[in-house]
Amino acid sequence: MNAIKRASIYLIRKKVRTLLLLCLLFLMSLSVLIGFSLKESTERELERAYGRYLACQENREEYADRFVQQIIYPAGSNEAIICFVTEVTLPLEEPQMVEMITLQTVFDRETGQVISGWDLFTIPEAEVRAWVAEHAAGDDPVLRREMEAALEPEWIYLFSEGLSVDFPLGSLPSQETAYGWFEEYEKAPGAVLQPWAVLDSPEEAGKKSGLLT
Repeated sequence: MNAIKRASIYLIRKKVRTLLLLCLLFLMSLSVLIGFSLKESTERELERAYGRYLACQENREEYADRFVQQIIYPAGSNEAIICFVTEVTLPLEEPQMVEMITLQTVFDRETGQVISGWDLFTIPEAEVRAWVAEHAAGDDPVLRREMEAALEPEWIYLFSEGLSVDFPLGSLPSQETAYGWFEEYEKAPGAVLQPWAVLDSPEEAGKKSGLLT
């Protein structure tokens, strides 16, 4: 009984340490991604909203509410890394229209250090740009050149199902909207992604956390 009790206590402590680590990494992601400057964006949007409100008052027009929001959530993990996504929602000039900007931060679970999006690959940055552009742009040479030049490491996302790249509004001159591309891990060449960059499936993550048996 004592051995069983000690084993149970050990597992509980291990889960608590894991939970504390996740909380720490989450708080670190807040400190890193808050550098995206939501505060400055909010202040700028308040000034724009007030200016629009005064204009509506002067022209006797109905004022439309403006919406600003930031959400941070875990996107997935494995034994080596854990990923958090930050979504920032900002209003556009058109009434009731918004722009969503998404960024991902990847942490080393052992050290807590941030891992660059370029380091998720086994090939150099220039080759990552070319690889993403080739697969995401298809046969469009103009779009391919734009993607290769514009790609930022924060636009590369890891999810349990696969790899995603999102080009935000305005990053691709030939496109009038944001542009996204997704590739399942099974379809991505194994030599491109680091082996430790493939995230656990929800079932695997549940089993490792003890939530699923």
